[in-house]
Amino acid sequence: MLGEVRISSTEDGLRLNDSILSFDSCHSQNVSFISSALSPHAQVSSSIIASNETFAIYQAFRRKLRGLKCEFHKKIAVGQLSMELLPSGGVLGGASLYVEFPDFNLLYAPLLRSKRVLNFRSMQLRGADVLVLGAFNSLAPREALSRQEEVKRFIATIRRDVMGGRSPSVICPPVDLAPEMTVRLQSEGVGVTVHPTIARVNRVYERFGTVFSDYAYEKDAIVRFYPLSRYLQAVNRIQDKSPIYLLKNSFQESKRSARFPFADRFLLSAHSTLCEVKAKLADIVAPQKILVFGPYTKQYVEELSTIAGTVKPLFQNNQPPLF
Repeated sequence: MLGEVRISSTEDGLRLNDSILSFDSCHSQNVSFISSALSPHAQVSSSIIASNETFAIYQAFRRKLRGLKCEFHKKIAVGQLSMELLPSGGVLGGASLYVEFPDFNLLYAPLLRSKRVLNFRSMQLRGADVLVLGAFNSLAPREALSRQEEVKRFIATIRRDVMGGRSPSVICPPVDLAPEMTVRLQSEGVGVTVHPTIARVNRVYERFGTVFSDYAYEKDAIVRFYPLSRYLQAVNRIQDKSPIYLLKNSFQESKRSARFPFADRFLLSAHSTLCEVKAKLADIVAPQKILVFGPYTKQYVEELSTIAGTVKPLFQNNQPPLF
């Protein structure tokens, strides 16, 4: 029965109680579904279920994973559970997990992006009794930035610098934004080279169909991309007069990057806003129960109350988030 669905939120992902399955848990003692490789530096000790692409990206960061590589839309069985990966559209290999129980079914969808990016599989949903949804985008008007407009602003800024004879450097997450913005700038005729870490990720993208122009790492590049995790090291290599920009895929920002005087910051979220996917959640998933986790849980619970009979927050350690 739906009333018996018990999922707990921890600092290490979600745990499906009375089951061997966890969601986005790096250190589960049983089996964990990993929805994407957006945190590729994480050490993962769990036995995992993930897409082929997600495995490949983790391996590009020299992470040794054990578990089951899965194709999309192919049913797998773990114990008494029947599961299937559905494309989430958020990043190469990003997936939602559809789980069939004896009396109900569940869709775990922590990351959804409704508009197609590069050659990623388009977001797909399925009818489910229970929807577990990630709340990672604020609903506040001042933070409701248009991703499309931010992309245009970023490209215009880079083109202005290049036309002015400057060689900008871009600090960004290597798994999603670096490949996407490399392709976008190259399509504008702007030469791009990347840090070796990003080059390894780009090679994974190429294996799965993304087409780049040359992106070899060179010191005299017009535009240089560096991974966010290495930006402090990268700064030492950047010329004093070179503008440095920060690309973010989340509203959250580390204290170190917040203190650094970037010429500008651009927010290009890996997630669609709730307003972009709410109608599809209501029409396609049509859940009876919604469970919400993430930094903006309380906002989402209020907004989703019209599309399901039961909407409940999942707070870590019984402590509500600030928003």
